[in-house]
Amino acid sequence: MNTKRGWALAIAAIVIIAALGAGTAIWYANKQGALPSPQGQGGAVTHPTSTPAADFSGWKTYTDAQNGYTVKYPSPWTQTSVAVGSGTNTFTSITIYNPAAPYNSGIQVQKAEAIEGTSTLDAAVESYMSSYTDSSHGYGWTYTAPASSTISNLPAVMTDLTTKLNGKPLGVTRCIFFAVNNNLFEIIYPLQQIPQDLSQVQMMLSTFTVDQNH
Repeated sequence: MNTKRGWALAIAAIVIIAALGAGTAIWYANKQGALPSPQGQGGAVTHPTSTPAADFSGWKTYTDAQNGYTVKYPSPWTQTSVAVGSGTNTFTSITIYNPAAPYNSGIQVQKAEAIEGTSTLDAAVESYMSSYTDSSHGYGWTYTAPASSTISNLPAVMTDLTTKLNGKPLGVTRCIFFAVNNNLFEIIYPLQQIPQDLSQVQMMLSTFTVDQNH
C-alpha cells in the first residue's frame, strides 16, 4: 500500500467515526457539491498563487533540499518527515498538519514515481491513478477526470480521489501533481477538513514554491 492510499484509508476511518456525529454534515456538504472539486475533463483549474490580505506572520518555513521545494505553514501546526524507498531511490515524504486533528487536516508532499521516457504529465498521472483498484476488503477508489492546474507557476494536474467502502463514499482526497526533473510529485490533502483548516491549507499552497533548476 503506498503512502497516499494509506492516508486515504485513514481518512475513511475518520469519516466513519465523524459520521456518527457532527461529521455527517461535512460529508453531505461534499455530496451536495458544497466543497470545491475540479472541473470536468478538459476544464482548467488554476490554483491560487497569492492570497489577498493573507497574514503569514509567525508562520514557519519548510524547505526540502533534496527535491527543491519550499512551503510555509502555521506555527501551531506540526511537520513530520519520513524517508521512503532505499538507496538512490530514497526520498522524503512530508506531512504538515494541525495537531488537534492529526488524521484529518493538513497536506502531504511526496514523490509519486519517475516519469518514463517522453511521457506527458497527463499520461503519467493517468498511469499512476489507474493503480487504484478495488481491494478484497471492500475498499475501492474512484477519481475525477484530471484537470489542468498550476502550482508555483508550474503546469500541474488536479484530481479528487474518493475512498469507498462496499460502494459507499467515505472521504475525498485532493491530489495535485507536478513534474520536476522527470519525477512526478504529488501534494495531497483531505477535503473533509473543518473550514478553518481547509483555509489554512489554501494559504499554505499559495506559498508553495519549486526550484526548477534544482
